[in-house]
Amino acid sequence: MKVIHKRIEDVKTNGKWVSYHSEYFDGVQILSTTNAQALYNNVIRRCDKDSIFVERFPTYTACSFDFVDFQDFAEWCNSSSGYMNKDDAGKVWCLDKDVLIPSNKSYNPETCCFVPQYVNNSLLFGSAESIHPIGVSKISGRSKRYAARCTSLEGRKHIGSFPTPMSAHHAWQLAKIQHLKEVIYKYSCETSVRKDVVEALSMRVDKLQEEYKSGNET
Repeated sequence: MKVIHKRIEDVKTNGKWVSYHSEYFDGVQILSTTNAQALYNNVIRRCDKDSIFVERFPTYTACSFDFVDFQDFAEWCNSSSGYMNKDDAGKVWCLDKDVLIPSNKSYNPETCCFVPQYVNNSLLFGSAESIHPIGVSKISGRSKRYAARCTSLEGRKHIGSFPTPMSAHHAWQLAKIQHLKEVIYKYSCETSVRKDVVEALSMRVDKLQEEYKSGNET
């Protein structure tokens, strides 16, 4: 039997949030999944240590799902600021677990929030496996210089080349500070704004500024 998958709005039946709805038409099964159920499934995969998703994205290792169940999760989603909001490109806002608490591994009502993709992307500082400081790479060939690159609202951008890894890293720190300030301003102009998200992003700016002024590595 042919199965057609559809996404539908969240709805309650007899006081319970619906997860799936199935109907048949001319020998075709139409399986509809609610927005909350689809997001719930996605988060469960992120927290399953044996899933292919975690294998592909090791940063999700040791993540835990700490809502009571689907009903608790769906209720929280539908009462949360930013849920199902869309950005300028029509993409739904992300469920973020660590914008409020850096390096947080728990998906729970106190630490999670919905933010635009550009906010989520602004928190990706680089790979911990690199032998160079964040934002720095060795220029290929015989050059003894180092390149600094940083994410911006327009995408990844080249900052410049520098004689040492730390000088390149300091340039990255300045660029990242500017990037986060632009993110804060743009987010503050959204229709759904959480004060704690703005404060969390501002704390990251303060930390970067302290590290830059003291000459320390981020």
